Amino acid sequence: MKRPLALCGFSCLAASCFASLIGSWSAAAAAFCLLFGLGLLLLRRFRHTPVLVVCLLLCAAQFFAGFLRLQALSNWAYLDETDVQLTGVVLEDAEKSGTRYRCTVQVNSLTTEQEQITPKHLLMNLSISQPLHAGDKIDLSAWLYLPDDSGGFSVKSAAYAQNLALYAYASDFEPLTVTPGKASVFMTGRRVLVSSLERLLPKEEAALTSGVTFGQKDNISDEVTSSFRSVGASHLLVVSGIHMSV
Repeated sequence: MKRPLALCGFSCLAASCFASLIGSWSAAAAAFCLLFGLGLLLLRRFRHTPVLVVCLLLCAAQFFAGFLRLQALSNWAYLDETDVQLTGVVLEDAEKSGTRYRCTVQVNSLTTEQEQITPKHLLMNLSISQPLHAGDKIDLSAWLYLPDDSGGFSVKSAAYAQNLALYAYASDFEPLTVTPGKASVFMTGRRVLVSSLERLLPKEEAALTSGVTFGQKDNISDEVTSSFRSVGASHLLVVSGIHMSV
């Protein structure tokens, strides 16, 4: 085995992605990988080169971790289609999606008629005159709902992979209180780099470069987006900064 570490890393990544798709069956997959890996140890051939055994044990750990996470997320199902008053902190700059903005929010408090488990993170959709920034504190009324797969795309699996069990629509008729907060060092650095691109490059080139390298896609024109979509290369516009870093 020339690249054992690469194989182990790829096995973990594949198991983590697959766990988000099979949901509660992750426990069975974990048991299968564990038993199969331990069974291979009985064979003399795999005792001297245990890379495959290690990969199977790592996959079992990933599947089991995915199962535990799913169980934790399922505790929030009681909040489906519920009106709430919540306060929280914006974890990332709000990204424009159609006519609205969306961002991940860390929940500080959530007021409902039922006192049960409160989710730690929500994906918030809201209409605002100016986008929110990472670190901002918000206080608003919202409607919570569970993501579903009715549109054909596996929205539930995508949300599960991001540790999100609930989405939220902010009320357009209730006041939104925003208190500017301090962003993390990484978000501040990202803003500085995006500003530098906007200053050094023409508008279209700066928007495209920011979108591909930093995920800042708000300024990419509809014409450029349509052109990428027409040639089947729209996936390039959703490449995140972590991919570029790797």
